[in-house]
Amino acid sequence: MKEGGFHLTKFTSNSRKLLATLPEKERANPALNLDLDQLPIGRALGLHWDTDLDTFLFKVVPNNKPPTKPGILSTVSCLFDPLGFMGPFILPVKVLLQELWRMGIQWDERVPEPLLTQWHRWIESLPLVAKIKIPRCFRNPSHATTTNVQLHYFSDASNHGYAAVSYLKLVDDQGRVHCTFVKGKRHNTPLKQWSVPHLELQAAVVSTHLHVLIHDELDLPLHSVTFWTDSLTVHQYITNEKRRFEPFVANRVNEIHDASAPEQWRHVPTSLNPADEGS
Repeated sequence: MKEGGFHLTKFTSNSRKLLATLPEKERANPALNLDLDQLPIGRALGLHWDTDLDTFLFKVVPNNKPPTKPGILSTVSCLFDPLGFMGPFILPVKVLLQELWRMGIQWDERVPEPLLTQWHRWIESLPLVAKIKIPRCFRNPSHATTTNVQLHYFSDASNHGYAAVSYLKLVDDQGRVHCTFVKGKRHNTPLKQWSVPHLELQAAVVSTHLHVLIHDELDLPLHSVTFWTDSLTVHQYITNEKRRFEPFVANRVNEIHDASAPEQWRHVPTSLNPADEGS
């Protein structure tokens, strides 16, 4: 970068040892005393990062926006969530907004009951978001040698939304298991209502989209990848190689087959499916 004329500066890290090797003027906090001061909370790609605890967290700024479409949108937009940590929390508001569009509520019109009560309950719970802390590092904090690395994807759908979520499972040389959240994705159901089996299939497609993204970015040697769905219909769609399907199903099954093999798909009971929280 320097040879190209780009001077990199404002470095931050969760390692005091690394920061000590950098000139003070090149750090994000030049006045920081590495021996006495607590490492600051910075921002990394839009997320707040507590470098001292090495955790991601969310800052919530209270506002008194009116209960209208622009007020709700403004409040929800303050929760920047590129990795999907907050999917289960944000989905109810997205569903509420969709219902306002379906009812034909005008842009600056006040939200009617019972949606207004739902909105007030959500606003009351918003300060709790600031208490959430998510470890940044995927690896086991015990520093044991990892011998097996697995990715697991879960998908689910309902009449309100569909979601997929990925988890990394690390097994060390002593057989201890460490699981960590990688990324989640959730969507509202279309205004033109799909059947639940179609939504479940679309959620399975989102699982494969997540895998393509994570597989390209994750710098770890993978030993296995498993996809989980609680829909027996979707499982039969994916594992059936003889029957011809309607175009909607056929197109999505082909997309799933492009990114995964039928034998990688398993069934999971709804009660054990973490993607249920996001849908």
